[in-house]
This record gives sequence, C-alpha cells and structure tokens, in this order.
Amino acid sequence: MPKTNRMMNLKYALSIFALLLLNIQLSAQCVPDSNERFPGIFPDTTQNLDTAFVGSYYEMVMTAIVPKDTLFFGNRIPIDSIGIAKFEGLPAGFTVTANTSSSYWKGGDSGCIVIQGTPSSTDKGVYPLSIQVIAVVAGTPAPYMVPGYKLIIEGGSGFFERDNSNQVVAYPNPFTDETKIRFSSIYSEKMCFRVFDVNGGELYSTDVKTLIGMNEVIFQNNNFPEGLYFYTLRSDNYSMANKFLLKY
Repeated sequence: MPKTNRMMNLKYALSIFALLLLNIQLSAQCVPDSNERFPGIFPDTTQNLDTAFVGSYYEMVMTAIVPKDTLFFGNRIPIDSIGIAKFEGLPAGFTVTANTSSSYWKGGDSGCIVIQGTPSSTDKGVYPLSIQVIAVVAGTPAPYMVPGYKLIIEGGSGFFERDNSNQVVAYPNPFTDETKIRFSSIYSEKMCFRVFDVNGGELYSTDVKTLIGMNEVIFQNNNFPEGLYFYTLRSDNYSMANKFLLKY
C-alpha cells in the first residue's frame, strides 16, 4: 500500500477514535483483570455482565486483551490498535468509561472499560448492547460488531435493595445436581429465593425462612440446560444476589 494512502487511513482511524469521546468518557480508574492471559474480551458472552439491581449502585469492569497480530491470507500481520467506536443500549444515566484517553489499546496491550450507574424502578428489564470495535491493521481501520452482550436489571421499587454478592455464595459452583446457597442474615424473616436465566426469565421461586446468622438454601437442578444463572434472595428489608454455573 502506498505510504500516502496508509497515512490517510491512519488519519481516518484517528478521527474515528476522536468520535469515541461522544460515547465513552475518559480515563476511568478501572484496572484490567490480571488473571486473563489470552486475547479476548472478559467476561465473555457466556458469563456476560453482572446483573444490576434497582436502587443499587452498579459497577462492572470489562477487560480487553488485544492480540499482537492477526492472520490474513496465511500471513501474520501486526495489529496497530483496537478501540471501541460505539457502545450503546444502556439505560439513561449509565456511563461507559475507558482507562485510556483515546478508548483504544495497542496490539499486545490490555485495557479496560467500566460501566457505572444506579438503575431506577423504570429501568427494570433486559438491555441488549450494541458494541462496535475498530481494529487498525497496517494503518487500515476495520470495524466489526461484538454481539451477545446484555445488561439485566432486576428488582422493583418499595424496599431497599443492595447487591450482597460478597455475602451470599453457592457451593459447589459450578455444580451438576445441587448446590447450597449460603448467606448471612441480620433478620429472622421470610425471604423469597428466585433463579433467573441470562435473559432475565424467572425459572424458579420459593419462600425460605431465615434465622439471624448463617443460613443455607439447597437448590436442586430440575433438568435446566447447562449455563450461567442468576439468583436473588429478597425480603421487605433488603436483597442480595449472585450467580452460579450449571455444568454437566
């Protein structure tokens, strides 16, 4: 490719990245997940994003590990950079912020974005996300869509809700036949235990009587398909939530 054309393509790419500032804010304080080693976006669409809850502050970090090169007609070509050109579909009031001022990362680097917001009672639902990424290879921008991501907002008005994912856990997780949901309660009361699929559809619901201190709910697999599920425990006083993985 002539040098002049390559320079024009590079300038075009940079102009596109400048437009990212319309959709993505600058310099987030997120840190890429150091546990990820292979190129890709994490969490992937199998895990998807954490569930958001009405009235609770939400923060989700997505990590991008950019490959150093790509295969093109049997040849390895270095990747200049990859950035996010469009991130749409979130409810009003939610923001998406990258950890770089340009919202793109060089080939071989890692980066992150953070999704933040506090959903209101009118935001409950499932929000498919439209994410467009631009890869710049040999000075030429190549846009493509990243399908499959969604944000699920669960909950309702009328009581104080919070995500106590650090206080409620499933063991074993992943599981095949049954798992035990263990959590601590500061009340002796009735709570509603519910299980949802990744699309926000309710699959199971039952009432449980809690005691002050540690509690346990046994959830048995009712021939559900293999995959990721979300569960909540709610009362008139508060709510807690987490997720488990069913694996055969």
